[in-house]
Amino acid sequence: MNDYYGNNAIDFAYYWQVLKTVFRKNIKQAVLMALLVGGLTFLYTLTLEPQYRAITVMHVAPKSKSVFNLRELLINRRDPAFRQTQVGIIRSRALIKEVVRSLELDKHPQFSVPQASVYTKVKQKLGLGENRKQPNITRTVTDLLIENIGISSQRDSYLMNLSLDLPDPELAARITNALAEEYIKSVEREQKTSSESSEKWLLDRLEVVNKDLRAAEVALQEFKEQENIIGSSTQNDGIVSQEVDMISSRLLEARQKRLGSEALYQQIIATERGKGDVQGITAIQSDAIVQNIRRELVELESRQSELSQRYGPEHRRMVELASQMKATEENLTRQIQRVVSAIKSEYELAKESESFLKNSLGQSTNKVQSLGRKQFELLGLEQNVRTQRDVYQAFLKRLNENRATGVSVNENVRITDPAIASLRPLPSKGPILVIVFSLLSGLLAMGIGLLRELFDNTIGNDQDVDRALETTSLGSVPMIEGDSSAVTGNVAYRYFDNNKFSQFSESVRTVRSSLMLSSIDEKKRRILVTSTVPGEGKTSMAISLAMAFGQVQKTLLIDCDLRRPSLDELLDTHSFGRRKLGLNDLCLGAAPPSECIQSLPVSGVDLITAGTINPNPQELFCSTKFTDVLNRLSEAYDVIVIDSPPSGGLSDAVLLSTQVDQVAYVVKANATPVAKIRATLKAIIKSGANLCGVVVNQVPASDSSFSYYYGRGYYDDSLQNESSDDNTN
Repeated sequence: MNDYYGNNAIDFAYYWQVLKTVFRKNIKQAVLMALLVGGLTFLYTLTLEPQYRAITVMHVAPKSKSVFNLRELLINRRDPAFRQTQVGIIRSRALIKEVVRSLELDKHPQFSVPQASVYTKVKQKLGLGENRKQPNITRTVTDLLIENIGISSQRDSYLMNLSLDLPDPELAARITNALAEEYIKSVEREQKTSSESSEKWLLDRLEVVNKDLRAAEVALQEFKEQENIIGSSTQNDGIVSQEVDMISSRLLEARQKRLGSEALYQQIIATERGKGDVQGITAIQSDAIVQNIRRELVELESRQSELSQRYGPEHRRMVELASQMKATEENLTRQIQRVVSAIKSEYELAKESESFLKNSLGQSTNKVQSLGRKQFELLGLEQNVRTQRDVYQAFLKRLNENRATGVSVNENVRITDPAIASLRPLPSKGPILVIVFSLLSGLLAMGIGLLRELFDNTIGNDQDVDRALETTSLGSVPMIEGDSSAVTGNVAYRYFDNNKFSQFSESVRTVRSSLMLSSIDEKKRRILVTSTVPGEGKTSMAISLAMAFGQVQKTLLIDCDLRRPSLDELLDTHSFGRRKLGLNDLCLGAAPPSECIQSLPVSGVDLITAGTINPNPQELFCSTKFTDVLNRLSEAYDVIVIDSPPSGGLSDAVLLSTQVDQVAYVVKANATPVAKIRATLKAIIKSGANLCGVVVNQVPASDSSFSYYYGRGYYDDSLQNESSDDNTN
């Protein structure tokens, strides 16, 4: 692969050359197509009637529910859904069909006459046809209006425009106004129908809701009677909760009292078991009666102590005092026993009270839990009744409101500016249509030419040689002016000699220079001219190239196409009904070189024709005789140009390429596929031949890629200078 395929940069110059080539090749076709399409479009515009536009302005806004609604001002004004909904309603088939029926448009001449074809309209304009009327149906008119009625809304407003273009301005205004009025009537009908449907639905639902409310109330009452519940769920819940709280409080007090009594009781029991004196217990000592008896006993002991100093133990007063003290001690003992018994009784009573309150609390708790379960069911029934009552009140309120207000009309839907008959028709679109379709057709022709150029798998110029064949270009040779057919040897011979300063002659000399520069140090050279297939101008190029070399060096032209020789026509080779001697005779030794070499007049080039027909030329080209002949001829001539058979399908050119110094490969522009050329070049290179490059032959002179174009002024000046030099000599 060459560097081009490995480079990612875009070759803008190449594409510019492609565009210029496409422009030059297709400009005439594009202009013709543009003129044809423009003419047809102009004829079509002659059939168009002047159109008048009628516009009806409507105010279409949502129905207001309050005097000042900020949402409507800020949101609904910019709500596209409302606009599109109203546009769909206005453009609906039912609404437009009602307009057609009310205005009897199906009987109007504007719609009852069928639309003629473009061909018929042109004939009518030219007076070659007659109008034929045919009744139309309502559906066709409705479809036509749906397609042609325009609906647009002004930005940030509730104004909506209904427009229609018709040849009759009065009819257009009547249709748009009738459509607006019918839309307003449809809105009113829809609101009335909606109100009636709403009231009927409310009545039906109100009856169902009333039944549900009565059923809920009956279920609630039956549950209360069954469970012996008085009042509501909140009331019962309060009574039971207070009872539980009270019992809990009393149980706490009883437990505290029992704990205090239990402590004294345990202390007394422990003292009695240890045979201690219970008088030391604080609760007994703090008893008021025990304290009084103890004070009395202390006083008696004090008196006994005083009297014992004065009297003896047997004294009456001492005996009385002792008896009194004994009675007091017995009283103290009895009082202590009573206090101990009271403490024990109090302890037992506290225990019984605590146990009773604990049982009562359990019963109350069970009652609360049972009541809680009933409470939930009762609460659900009460909630159902309240919900049904609220629903009933809501439906009843809504029904009363609808009956009180009646059917409300949306005053925001009205006609603000009715349409009137227009006095001026709309600007004609004829010139624009002609220009647009002409340009499009011309661009289409150019596009087709561009696609044909891009998908062309042939060689068209020097750039294609470098890109597609990956080899050197020796130059491009234009097609001979004045002859669009394949170039023949005689034509090329005469043209090169008679037009020395033409594009063709200059291009051939450029190819000659390229061959000379490819081996500039060689004084002798053999050049093989071949091509892929016949008809590519190979022989013409060999003749022209030999004549170009003949201007600067001694040159010999050899016709090696022994199968179909073509250089014989340069000479009168059929004298006396037989072919003159040539290459085959020279190699076989049947004739000397002097009889086989002919001189071309004026050109200064010698020629060896094919001579006698050889049925197997490949054996001749492989023989040493042919090599010896070429070597002897190379000693006599500076340049030998060999015209060989086409390379595609034959091996003659490959065999000859091994006998020459240079190979010039001729390719006809825009003719031979690249794949076939590549295969042939590969075979020549594989044989070891020196492929100097490719000559692109018969390139159209209009091709922008043709590099060797100097202008007529250059050639005219050259011819004048040559003529003046000849006159001076």
